[in-house]
Amino acid sequence: MLLIEKLHISKNELKYQGRSLFNDHFYELTKWIHVQSEIRFTRKDYLEGSGKKGEYEYDYMLPGISPMEFHQINKQVLPYQQINFTNDEVIHYFKLLEKKNLINKIPMY
Repeated sequence: MLLIEKLHISKNELKYQGRSLFNDHFYELTKWIHVQSEIRFTRKDYLEGSGKKGEYEYDYMLPGISPMEFHQINKQVLPYQQINFTNDEVIHYFKLLEKKNLINKIPMY
């Protein structure tokens, strides 16, 4: 069963987002998004010189952010950079948000 079938998404619901060619890395990326869920899909096609010409792979990214990602972003220059949360604080706040049903964990496939 395909991932999009598991997620109950039809191919017709995917919006094409474009294609990027990476000649120096010998691959091409094609991207789609399921607008309603904000799930992003990518197909990576290997080109001549890659050693895998003709092969391809799919990847997807679920919407949202994990406590670890939030903590990493917090270290970079972003509007909330000055907050300087510790990793323990970030995990604590995510648990509070989950307890109040403001966020949900997404199961991994």
